[in-house]
Amino acid sequence: MSILVLTTGGSMDKTYCGKASDFIVGPPMSSPILENAHCQLQIRSVEICKKDSLALTDEDREKCRKQCEQATDDKIVITHGTDTMWKTAQACNETAKRLSKTVVLCGAMMPAAFAQSDSGFNLGFATAAVQLLPPGAHVVMNGEIFSEPLKIYKDYDKNIFYKGEKDRDPNE
Repeated sequence: MSILVLTTGGSMDKTYCGKASDFIVGPPMSSPILENAHCQLQIRSVEICKKDSLALTDEDREKCRKQCEQATDDKIVITHGTDTMWKTAQACNETAKRLSKTVVLCGAMMPAAFAQSDSGFNLGFATAAVQLLPPGAHVVMNGEIFSEPLKIYKDYDKNIFYKGEKDRDPNE
């Protein structure tokens, strides 16, 4: 089984920068996480960008969509910041369905560098889910699968995702 991992940055890839006394998006952590877990799947990684998800643009989402469209792989995981995952899932959804590809987005509430990070769990879950879910774009977080991008919401107080009752405004 071969899986393409597209990386965009986000909390999973954040690292502390002493000069700035702040966290910055560092190198992609997906490969080290999967290597440390002794993942036996054939993983190929492509870096789309290194941004916080609030800084992602429609052009960045289009790059993700095009990579999904042009990839020979039909199983694709996208590591992503959590604030706008739903937008990228929405951008990739129709293309994935049309081409019978399964795209799973995941992220983290804490950088992979933190011992208590959810990065490894969410990436591992995404790696399993992409093998089992139907074509389309899905988001996995907190052990849950969200298959309707416009119904994905983030509870900032609890640091969890939940399925909303109604569709959100796609232009939000």
